[in-house]
Amino acid sequence: MTDKSRIIVIVVVAMAIILAATAFAYNRYKKNLENTAKQASGGPHTVENTQTQTDGETTIYSFENVLDSAKLLGKSVSESKIEEKYFKNGLLFELKFDGKLFEKAAANCSVVYHQNDDNGEYFADTVYIYSYELGFDDAAEKLTEAYGEPTAEGEEPFARANGGAVTWADFENENYKIKLSSASEKDYIELTIKLK
Repeated sequence: MTDKSRIIVIVVVAMAIILAATAFAYNRYKKNLENTAKQASGGPHTVENTQTQTDGETTIYSFENVLDSAKLLGKSVSESKIEEKYFKNGLLFELKFDGKLFEKAAANCSVVYHQNDDNGEYFADTVYIYSYELGFDDAAEKLTEAYGEPTAEGEEPFARANGGAVTWADFENENYKIKLSSASEKDYIELTIKLK
């Protein structure tokens, strides 16, 4: 085997190890999200945007309508005017929240923040919303009523790393891109919201 061939083999093996480690870490994080969401309460909320509960380590913020969490996108932690106790700085810096999505419980949701390299402040980048009580078709119908027909939709073949076969639909308005997805091996739907 030539030196060039050995280098190629080493690079390919190193890339495979990095990909496997990344997939493993991602799956652990997603399983943790799923387990926490299953344990979370989806009870009724009576006080708009001020209810709190704890998951044992983090105080959970509450939105009456979890879609309102998208208003935080692009804002810093200080601009959000949300108390520091609601933010969790672990694997990700995030605001954990719950509430209602189209009158159904949404739990273990989060706004993920990224740190600005210039000033070190955290800015809201992505919103993740999960619901065990709302099915894909019902959610797609409600999102169509709110935002119009999907801009794109489709299905991805079965992949264990994705939780099975994934059905998805994209929506948007003047400010946000919203991806609705549901995986065949998961018993919840997921909304991912980003700024346009």
